[in-house]
Amino acid sequence: GIGTATPAYALDVVGTGKFSTSLDVAGTATTTGTGIIFAGVGNITTAAASTWKTTAGNLTITAEAGNLIATGTDVRLIASTGDISATSSNAIYFGTNNQERLRINSAGYVGIGTTTPRYKLDVWGDMAVGTSTGTNVPALYVDSGDGGRVGIGTTTLVGLFTVGTTTSRFVVDPAGNVG
Repeated sequence: GIGTATPAYALDVVGTGKFSTSLDVAGTATTTGTGIIFAGVGNITTAAASTWKTTAGNLTITAEAGNLIATGTDVRLIASTGDISATSSNAIYFGTNNQERLRINSAGYVGIGTTTPRYKLDVWGDMAVGTSTGTNVPALYVDSGDGGRVGIGTTTLVGLFTVGTTTSRFVVDPAGNVG
């Protein structure tokens, strides 16, 4: 025991201490119960950039009460409120399969399929919105190919603009003809 006459553990320190280089908690992939437990109120602070990682499995950080907050110059995560935000002027992006899929830039513009959104919602690629009543056809369909075509109630596009479900009721062709 250090600072105590009645140690309860193999090493029991009462008071403050310092490790000059690192603190290792030994165990194996099948060892249970290894870890560092902080009892009471306090912070984990590093004086320089640090990396938390695992070499086997997931790295899980849990806040059993209150908020789990990860902050830095670019990101803030508060799990209890669902807040994911950039604390600087950098964008936030979401990805799958190691590719960016959606970006929110510092102006608040949302881009899907683009890393440089220019409008409140900037979608690059085909887009479908809602469904027509009783069918599985989008109420509004935008085909990004062939010069950009639009369908209302249909994905079977005859011209630049097509209205109808199974049968086209209104068509505007590339020459501007209406039928």
